[in-house]
Amino acid sequence: MLMQMLRAGGLDVGNTGHPMYEDGRQTTEKPGPWVREYEGKALKWLDPFKHPMFSGPRYWVIWMDRDVKEQAKSRIKFSKGASKRRGREFHLTRDHRGQTIKLIKERRPKALKDLRRLAEKLLVLRYESVLLDPMAAASRINEHCGGSLDVEAMAAVVVKRSPKCREGFLEEDLFQQGKNS
Repeated sequence: MLMQMLRAGGLDVGNTGHPMYEDGRQTTEKPGPWVREYEGKALKWLDPFKHPMFSGPRYWVIWMDRDVKEQAKSRIKFSKGASKRRGREFHLTRDHRGQTIKLIKERRPKALKDLRRLAEKLLVLRYESVLLDPMAAASRINEHCGGSLDVEAMAAVVVKRSPKCREGFLEEDLFQQGKNS
């Protein structure tokens, strides 16, 4: 959602594709020349808990914070989806959700501390707040990014929905809609 807002506002998101805007190299490669491709652009950092950001340029960071129970559900859902796409079975144990919640609670402070150390500017937004008031969130993002983004266009891409983790993948639904229109 955040990357879609940034793109709609006029920020370059590099060669990453709609609607996910992800570059998986950060999870498979060490920082290298590929990172320079994103100078002056937005880069979605996939998992700061598992793949910490690295020293380099002074980043302008936007951290999307979310209710830990809903975030755990989402992480589990994406793990199941990734396993399915790779042709593997994902077996969810009874304790998996609780362990994921515990892991997020344990790792979040360190991830934020690392970001504060690496970031030139850090904005923390609540996922739920963005859904509740996209215009206010877009205004805060615009201010954080220097004030030249299209706030109305940013707010317009936020799909009104519950902050609860949904069953399917909204991004895949949006991708299919784009292909069919």
